[in-house]
Amino acid sequence: MNEDACQEPTGTPFKYFDHFEEHEQCLFAGREDEIQEVLTGVARGRTFVLYGPSGVGKTSLLLAGLFPLWRQRGFHPLRVRILESPVEELCAALASELQCPELAREKAPHLLVELSARQPLIIVLDQFEQFFIRFKHRPQEREDFIAFLGRIYREAAANVRLVFCLQDDSYARLEELRAELPDLTQHGLRLPPLTAYGARQAIIRPLLQVGAHYDEAFVNALVDQLAGWQLEPFVLQVVCGELYRDSVERRERPVRLTREDLERMGGVAGILQGHSRYLAAKLSAERLLLFRGVLVGLITSEHTRRTARVEDLLAGITRMEPGETREVLQRLVARRLVRVVNRPDGTWYELMHEKLVAIIEKWLDEDPEFTRFRMTCHLVSSLSEDTQWRADPHWLLTAEQLAERVDPWKERLRLGEEATEFILRSSLHAHADTIAYWASRHDEFGPGRTTELLLKLLEHPDPAVRVGAALACARLEDGSGRLTTRCLKLALEAPDKETRRAAGSSFARLMRPEDAATLQRALTVPEQRVRALEVMADLDEAGRSFRAAPARERLRARLIVRRRRVERNQPLIQRRAAIGALTGAKMTLVWVLTIGLALMFVLFITVYPQQVTLHWYRDFLRNSFGVVLVLVPFVLVPIGMLIGWRVARRTAILLALHGHEHWGYPTFRSGTIMLSSVLLSCLGLLFLVERSAVVDALSLRVGVPSWLLLPLIVLASSFGAWMLTWLLVALASHCIPEKARAPIIYLWAFLGSACLPIAFEMFLSRSILWAGSWDRDLPALVSFVAAVSSVIASFQSFVVTCALAVARKRLGADQPSPRRFAIRLARVGLVLTALLVVGSSIFFWGADTLPFRLPLVLGQELSLEGAVWKVRDTDYFTIQGPGSESFAMSVQGGDVRTRLLLDGIDVTEGSILVSARPRVLAAITPEPPNPDPDPDSPAPELPPRVRYHYGLAEEPIQWSAPERVDGQHWTLLSLPLYSLPSTPLGDAQWQARVESVLPPDWRKEGAVVLVHPVLLHLSGMEKGRCLGVFGSSDRVSGFMNALVIRNRDDSALVPPPNSQAELFLDAFRVAPGPGGHWSLSMTVSPSRDVDPQQCVPVRGLSMVMEDGRKEPRLSGDTSWMLVAMKMY
Repeated sequence: MNEDACQEPTGTPFKYFDHFEEHEQCLFAGREDEIQEVLTGVARGRTFVLYGPSGVGKTSLLLAGLFPLWRQRGFHPLRVRILESPVEELCAALASELQCPELAREKAPHLLVELSARQPLIIVLDQFEQFFIRFKHRPQEREDFIAFLGRIYREAAANVRLVFCLQDDSYARLEELRAELPDLTQHGLRLPPLTAYGARQAIIRPLLQVGAHYDEAFVNALVDQLAGWQLEPFVLQVVCGELYRDSVERRERPVRLTREDLERMGGVAGILQGHSRYLAAKLSAERLLLFRGVLVGLITSEHTRRTARVEDLLAGITRMEPGETREVLQRLVARRLVRVVNRPDGTWYELMHEKLVAIIEKWLDEDPEFTRFRMTCHLVSSLSEDTQWRADPHWLLTAEQLAERVDPWKERLRLGEEATEFILRSSLHAHADTIAYWASRHDEFGPGRTTELLLKLLEHPDPAVRVGAALACARLEDGSGRLTTRCLKLALEAPDKETRRAAGSSFARLMRPEDAATLQRALTVPEQRVRALEVMADLDEAGRSFRAAPARERLRARLIVRRRRVERNQPLIQRRAAIGALTGAKMTLVWVLTIGLALMFVLFITVYPQQVTLHWYRDFLRNSFGVVLVLVPFVLVPIGMLIGWRVARRTAILLALHGHEHWGYPTFRSGTIMLSSVLLSCLGLLFLVERSAVVDALSLRVGVPSWLLLPLIVLASSFGAWMLTWLLVALASHCIPEKARAPIIYLWAFLGSACLPIAFEMFLSRSILWAGSWDRDLPALVSFVAAVSSVIASFQSFVVTCALAVARKRLGADQPSPRRFAIRLARVGLVLTALLVVGSSIFFWGADTLPFRLPLVLGQELSLEGAVWKVRDTDYFTIQGPGSESFAMSVQGGDVRTRLLLDGIDVTEGSILVSARPRVLAAITPEPPNPDPDPDSPAPELPPRVRYHYGLAEEPIQWSAPERVDGQHWTLLSLPLYSLPSTPLGDAQWQARVESVLPPDWRKEGAVVLVHPVLLHLSGMEKGRCLGVFGSSDRVSGFMNALVIRNRDDSALVPPPNSQAELFLDAFRVAPGPGGHWSLSMTVSPSRDVDPQQCVPVRGLSMVMEDGRKEPRLSGDTSWMLVAMKMY
């Protein structure tokens, strides 16, 4: 025997699941005792039986162990497999092997006498259990073959021996042959498992033949582990083959197997598991269903190997082409799972080993996909056997069953004619998308079968069956036109609407030119005119407009199409509208808490500086809370829900009508947006309360009444908000892609709704600042209109954008995605606009507009200089007193074109302020030059930026009367109040006295002394009482009773510290006596004859106090009066 013949072409000397061939005698070992026993048994009798469990190595023992020895001893062994025709196959094999064609023709056993005379013949019937399985239901062929074996046996002159090789579970079936072969079971051997010595030899000999090395410890460990697997030969072959392949892949030369290799690969169990995963992984990467179908075809119903041809496998449960089957078989052969059996009658295939049957069946049973495939085959087969589904559609498969059970494997299901019709009818009834496929499968059993079936179903009494058949007509080719004619007839005459619509839609896709005349005649019949219009609508939906009809009829058909599309998509429209409403409410709250608060802050500090005090944030939060509490739940949230619902609904309708989504058009056409703009503009007019003088002045100049100018302002604001909202939403549709995530949606919605409106307002209001001829009225009004429009547009665009984007993200829509260039261009535009807003804000307002700057320290003189825009601009300054206590200061300078506010109090030149806290917030804002303009006089020009200059100086408080009083400065004096006897009515009285001397030149100026009471501190004042202050002197120029303010907050300080009001109507005017001496006595008592509601101050001296918690520490007396004196 050539040594090279003993080496596997694949590089491994082990056989895995395959058996040893005759030329591999040098690799086969471990069965020496069994070989001798079989040789002896065959020599003793005419028959011999070799049987044993599957996988024990029977075929390898015969081919590699016995055939070479029989040939050496002069015998002629022949291995025969019985597959299809037992007698013919046996005779053909003998004729081919012995070169005796007469034997194949005559099938005469006596011919073996002469053929076996020269060389005894041993006929080995291998895998004989297949004979009992394959011919189980073919008794005649089985009996003929058994009789033929009996004729061979009884031919005494023929030197022929019969060796039967089969599994031990089929051994009892040999009783069927005993009548022809009496001594059949007299000589035989049940092949036992390998012994430990035999397993050791089976491991070592192949390694020695290929020059591989091994360790004794490796062999001992492997044999010990194989003992747990009953030393089965196929397990040994697989384990040794995997160890050898692993060593080769690690490029070890020469190959050396060690115990460490065995342990590294997990022992016998780990190697077998890894090899199974290796085979499964290889198969799963290929066409799994075909592999499964072929493997199933190679296993019999008795769970044994089946030898089959390609055409046999094509008749299995899996539908495949011959080329596909051959490709799968080739791959299985390459993976050592299938063996090729070449015979004179063709090429056969079988599993490598009987042990593979259990492995493959377990693999298939554990595969959920293939289990579902076999269950589908069984389901279709069992349901189609009962023909009740032809009369009752409830027996058919549902749409879910078709989609889940049939559709995944429709290409691979092998079905008969009745089962195919069953699936086709199920598809028709369920309106499935696979109707055309199953129709083509049904036509494979005869051309035109599907057309005849549909024509029959169109006459079915069940409306659901007729609808399904009518809809299916559109998916098939109608060469004869019979389906088209029938569909038109049903569309015009069917009693139920569903059938008419289904037939009409199919007719629209199948219509031929000759059918137009029939439809044209139907339009002229009054009874069919409405239904003919419905058919025209079907044609329009199919893109085949019926141009032969009049234009008026075509227009009516288009209106029907629009109505149908809206009705068809009504659930989607309602869902998008609901999402839009809910998102609108949520985004309203988000806008109010972000953009809305930011815009309110800007308006607060620029439009209403008189409300900005040192603790401006508390005032802002208090005012904002009031606005939010009233406007948000009762105005903004309902409006947000309404516009979100309406625009989302309108967008969904357009999507249903045109098949794609637009944002700008429904926003532009939305009446809700227009109404919302008008309503919110009317609310914005509330901000005009303090600008009524501007409105009145402008109305006088243009000659339009104020009551007419206000609606014009509302219309201008509404129009601006409407147009700006449309532009913002249209731009957002280009910035937000179709599948944008939520952060991207909110980011671009924020940028678009915050930056662009502010940029629009800045451009419009600031560009008109240079309208000098209109002075301040027109710019102020335009600024108001721009501000209101911007705020409304910001709110509406943010709500609409988020509502549409969220609805599209949740439900999906085919919005025409803009190109990347358009998206990038829109986003770059928004980013540049944001930068422009930041830069413009710094340029127009700067840091002076923010009310939280570093404080300026008040000294003998503090100058406030700068410039403010003539519209909506305010500069803020924080003034720090000289110490940590209260202080007084005077104001000098200023301009009639600006106004100075100290903690919200309007201060004029020459005023004195007394502060109870160490800091004061000053605000400077432009003031109209002429509050009451004369329409006949030209309006003075006001530059875009108005410059201002104010001087502030600290005023000391004196505790004793000064020696002199001049006309340059105010003198602050704290006077003690002394109690007087009560009045006849029982009211308390207090009195204070002051006297001083005027300068020597007072006579030249003819001056008098002005004495202004500033503060009164009285213990035990009754809440709500008005005070009367009476002055008396030797020479009093004016003696008056100053009823100024009531004690509202039950405080000892008058006026209460939280009052932002001016105190007295006027000052006491005291005429000096000779030498410039003057004196004044002031009596303070409650007043009973004045209504407290009339205690209202006018312009005069001002004070600044803090919430009534801290009083100026001007004197330690219980009661005192603070007065200001000046020569006038």
